[in-house]
Amino acid sequence: MCMRPTAEELEDVTAARKALVDVFGKEFAKDYGWADGYVNGRPTFDAIQTAVNLQHWQPRYKLACQEIHAAAKPLYFNLSAGLQRDFLLVGPSDQGVPEALHPVLLSTKMVTACLVAEFPDVERTFCLFVLDSLANRAGEALIREFETKADDEHG
Repeated sequence: MCMRPTAEELEDVTAARKALVDVFGKEFAKDYGWADGYVNGRPTFDAIQTAVNLQHWQPRYKLACQEIHAAAKPLYFNLSAGLQRDFLLVGPSDQGVPEALHPVLLSTKMVTACLVAEFPDVERTFCLFVLDSLANRAGEALIREFETKADDEHG
């Protein structure tokens, strides 16, 4: 954390980058260059989302990133504070956990499915069905737990 890379580390990374550009071409060196040729037009985050048909996740992605990336929304909405706006949240809060964790479960499931698709067999396919079931059950349990907690807090 906050450590500067050594000269040797910088040389290694620079050499690795150059090797990749030599193999994949100069477009690879640009932002999202690894996606060049797989999306329509210049590779951008939005173009990649559209190419893999995940643009419907954009609102949730923006919600998850709003505290990091500048926008007006954090001024009037805080995932940790829920619908209460008349206080300044200080310290940890478990508000917004289901909204944050459920996409993590879904993303993990999607990434694992992509990896398994590279090396398919019956056992891995079965594991995907188990993972799908676990992710769905965990998502439902998160929602139930926080709905129960909210009911308890509001009487």
